[in-house]
Amino acid sequence: MVRPKFLGRAIISAVCVIASLLIVETGFVSIASASNPSSVDKYGYAMFKDGDSDWIWSDEKGQYIDYRNNGEDKVLINVNTGNGSLNYIQFYPGKMYQYNSIPSTRSVQFRFNVSGISGQPTGIAVRDILRWYKDGGNYTERSINGWVDDKSLHTPILASSSKFYLNIIQFVVEPNVDNPGTDPKAITLEKVRDYYNQPELNYWYTTDEPAKYIIYTIDYGISEKGKNGFIITPIQWDSKKKPTTWIIKSNPTRTTPVKLSVKTPDFYGQTVVLAQYTNVPFELAVSLNPLSSYPVYGSSLAPGKNRNASTTWGEIKGK
Repeated sequence: MVRPKFLGRAIISAVCVIASLLIVETGFVSIASASNPSSVDKYGYAMFKDGDSDWIWSDEKGQYIDYRNNGEDKVLINVNTGNGSLNYIQFYPGKMYQYNSIPSTRSVQFRFNVSGISGQPTGIAVRDILRWYKDGGNYTERSINGWVDDKSLHTPILASSSKFYLNIIQFVVEPNVDNPGTDPKAITLEKVRDYYNQPELNYWYTTDEPAKYIIYTIDYGISEKGKNGFIITPIQWDSKKKPTTWIIKSNPTRTTPVKLSVKTPDFYGQTVVLAQYTNVPFELAVSLNPLSSYPVYGSSLAPGKNRNASTTWGEIKGK
């Protein structure tokens, strides 16, 4: 079996769906496709809305394109072969190493305020490093506005229409894909251990990579009383009335908090919750056809007029 790979030559793992679909390999979580004749993998296009109220933005370079459509990233869309409905998507913007080992130049941005993280210089390194990076012996703010908006985030987004799937966003931080791990802002296991010059827990990190990147997870949760973490809505159809384009966005009606966490020492280990939020809003269009031919959000290139997503990271619950 050929294993899919992300952020390197052997990084993808599996999302827990129902018992037999939990497959863990060596890195990120992914949705495992069962051998179901009623579903098929297709490859397409994706574009963030980049709205003023959104906390997750694109790198402002337009649509993301699956590498099998001559793009750089992975936009896998699993659909029902009968009615064409979307089963799940695997969207990996900003893979540093492709299936063919060609780096992706794409990334995403977080437009929410990390200045609510406190504790430096005696807090939890894996959490605090998201606000302050260590350059030599100095701790430096990542951004004057408190956002991780330097386009250094490489981020799998996994969304499903099934109530049994997790709906999650994961990310690693690497601003320099040409020289992996060398930038002071990159978050690697070594940098976390060195952060306070004291022993630090082992955390789940990427493997078979030039650097051991810490894997962070934003978990929107499994279905809560019929309400999934993400809302998936078809908006365009083909001549046979099968959907071709969907909008995916966070569900603002859920009461279960969205959690930012890491694992220690690996995927099967303890979940360390770093922060909780009422919601982490974003909106994403995915399509079987180029979105540039019928823009959903315009070019996604023009900056918004108001980027004042000033809500902080909420209650810090580091363990």
